[in-house]
Amino acid sequence: MPEGISDTQRSALDLTVAAITGTGAPGTSFAGQSVDGGDAIVGTNGATASARGLLVAGIASVELVKSVVLRDPFGGTSAVPGTIATFSIAARIIGSGTVNGLIVTDAISDGTTYLPGTLVLDTDTLRDAEDGDAGSASGNAGISVNLGDLSAPVEHSISFDVVID
Repeated sequence: MPEGISDTQRSALDLTVAAITGTGAPGTSFAGQSVDGGDAIVGTNGATASARGLLVAGIASVELVKSVVLRDPFGGTSAVPGTIATFSIAARIIGSGTVNGLIVTDAISDGTTYLPGTLVLDTDTLRDAEDGDAGSASGNAGISVNLGDLSAPVEHSISFDVVID
């Protein structure tokens, strides 16, 4: 792709191919050039072909937006010890291309403790252990969610809770 190309930009292209053994009028023979060592014979198309097509650029970008909601022990939204902070990460793939192997990670902030069992991808609760599902979480390692290969446009939501120490 040329530098500076934009998403969904189109370009016409012409493709011409020719047989590696040679081209010519139908029936032309190339001695000993076939796969099994016999003669290669040019078919009705002269051992060439042309096609016209359209190339459409598919460019995707990743946008991660993180937000937090606080619920303190007194029914308010103050950041005091015992407050539960629910973090949400919106992972958006924008454009028309594909992002391969997207893994979203986030550290657990100092002065907070991860609340086990709160890691959620979209509406599915993920197990904290590194096992068969898309996520893992711990107080030391933070959270990690493997979103895999994604074709734009798409959005996923990741959330988890911590408590302020």
